[in-house]
This record gives sequence, C-alpha cells and structure tokens, in this order.
Amino acid sequence: MTTRNQNDAAQRWRRMIEAEHAQSDRVRDLTEGDQWRPFAGRFRPPSPSAIAEEPQFQAIARHVQPHQTLLDVGAGGGRLAVPLAQRCAHVTAVEPSESMAGNLQDAATEAGVADKISLVSATWEEAQVEPADIVLCSHVMYTVAEVIPFVRKLEEHARQRVVVVLFADPPIASARPFWERVYQEERLQLPGLPYFVQVLWEEGIDPDVQMLPPRRGGRFNSRDEARDNFRARLYIQPGSDADARLEAAMDDLLTNEPEDDAVRIRDARLQHPGLITWVPAHVSG
Repeated sequence: MTTRNQNDAAQRWRRMIEAEHAQSDRVRDLTEGDQWRPFAGRFRPPSPSAIAEEPQFQAIARHVQPHQTLLDVGAGGGRLAVPLAQRCAHVTAVEPSESMAGNLQDAATEAGVADKISLVSATWEEAQVEPADIVLCSHVMYTVAEVIPFVRKLEEHARQRVVVVLFADPPIASARPFWERVYQEERLQLPGLPYFVQVLWEEGIDPDVQMLPPRRGGRFNSRDEARDNFRARLYIQPGSDADARLEAAMDDLLTNEPEDDAVRIRDARLQHPGLITWVPAHVSG
C-alpha cells in the first residue's frame, strides 16, 4: 500500500488548490466573512417531488436505509440532509457557514424533520461527532488541500459506507470565462472527480464510481442574482473597475431565457457528476 507521504496524487491535489487560492488572494479586495452568504439560498432543498426525480439524489438515496444514521459533511443549506432525514433514522449535519446553517434549520422546520437533524457548526477538521452508518460528503472536496486526513476522518466515522459526490470539473469552473474577461488571465483550475479518484487509488482505496447523467449548469433566476454570484466568486467590490469589466462580460456571456425570465451562461459546459463510494477497511476487513 502506498504511504501517505508518497501519494503523488495528493501532492498534485494540494498544489492545484494552493495555486488557485494564491491567484484568488492576489485579486481579492473583499473583506473576510461568510463567503457562502451570496449563495446560501441556492442550496436549500427543492420540493420533495422535485428532488426525488434528481438522478444524483436517487443514487445517494439507494445507499440510505430507514433504520440507518447519516453524517452529512458540508451539509450546506440542507439540500440533501433534509430530504434524507425523511428517509433515515437520523442525520448529523456538519456545516461551518452560518448562512448555510440558517437555511438548513429553516428548511428542516418547514419539512417537519427538525427533530431528526442535529446541526454541528464546525468544519469537518474541527468537528467532534459520533460515527454514523453512512458518511456523505457532497461537493465539498474541491478546496480541501489536506485531502488525505479529511478522507481518513470520513472513513473513521463510517460504520458501513462512505459516499462522496463530485463533479468532474468543480462548479466554480462555470465562472472561468468571466474571470478571464475581468482579469485578463487564465483562471487556474481546482481538482475534481478524476483527481480525487487518483488520490484514493494511491491510498489503497478502490472505490465504486458511478457517473450520473450530465446536467446543464450556469442558470440564474435574474441578472441581479448572476451579478451577485460572480462578484462573490471573483472577489469584486461593487463600483470598482473590475465590476465594470464584469458588467461588460455579462453583456457578452449571458443569454436570456424568456420562457421563465431566467438568465444562463452562454455555451455553458455540461456538468458531469459522479458518485464515489467505498466500504472502509475497518468494516470490510
């Protein structure tokens, strides 16, 4: 088995994240705070009927039984934690963002499952939680520089199975054309699913990987919502020179969808989600 300090894939993973963060820090002019506040509302669960039809939710739900407990690491606004709480015994939701956690609690109350969800307001690295039957981590790994300790903690807390969901390209990749228009440079890439699987292989973990139907991303309910999203993702202060360049980029790169008054990124690439699952060695061994 490859030892941790020999995991070339993990080192490449960390270098990609550090380079992307350094590029972000160089242009950042926003004050520190809850970076998820502009997006938190987008992570609330849709209606039960809508989410039940989503291939991603269906794939996850097949691993969750009514008698089981679930640990949702990076639960966000409850998009998965809330509907899964309706299908299992209990959900422990680990979420450090105050705005995300607020949305999760509101959604749990509205769905009548607040008593089945325990919220832990901490990062995964800092969280002190009990093990659960299933440990879920959906669309979180992209910015986790120290990926191996993170994964090993997921494993240690899984009594039966670890379930990870990632896109082949991180969701932030949709903002890449806007970054390049605003800053006149190539946007560095964060790692996604293929890089993560390489990390697991070099750690001696042989996961099951199920690619799910691709979906079209880059949709916003309004131009104002798109502007707020890109300002946050590109670290732009309203009224700045960069903001003016963003506005010009939006004129060229967004297209209207008259049928529902929405806007979408023109020629947005398809998002390719995948479900990565495995049984930890302490369970299978």
